[in-house]
Amino acid sequence: MSTLRQTARKKTVHAKSSRLKVERLSMRIDPPSKAKLERAASYSHESVSDYVVTRALQAAEADIVAHEKVVLAEPVWNVFFDALNKPPKANANLKALLKRHDQEVVSR
Repeated sequence: MSTLRQTARKKTVHAKSSRLKVERLSMRIDPPSKAKLERAASYSHESVSDYVVTRALQAAEADIVAHEKVVLAEPVWNVFFDALNKPPKANANLKALLKRHDQEVVSR
C-alpha cells in the first residue's frame, strides 16, 4: 500500500512542480496555526507550502466564481436574454441614468 501512496505522491509532486515558481509569498502565523498546517499537510503527503498554496488557490477559485458567475432561473434568463437581444430605445430616463452612472461609478 505504501508503494501505491508513494507513486501517487510522486505523480502529484511532478504535476505541481511542472509550473515555474518565480513569485514569493511570505506570511507570519502563530505557532499553533503552523502546527495545524504541518499536521494537515502531512496527512496529504505534501509540503506545508504546497498544502497552503493548493488550498488557498481552491478558496480563491471559489471566491472568484461566487463573485463573477451569475446563475439565473430560466424565466429570468429569458427576460435577460431578450433585453440583451432587443435593448430598449434610449429615452430621457435611460440617458440620465447612464450619465449618473458615469459620474458615480469608477471602473478599474
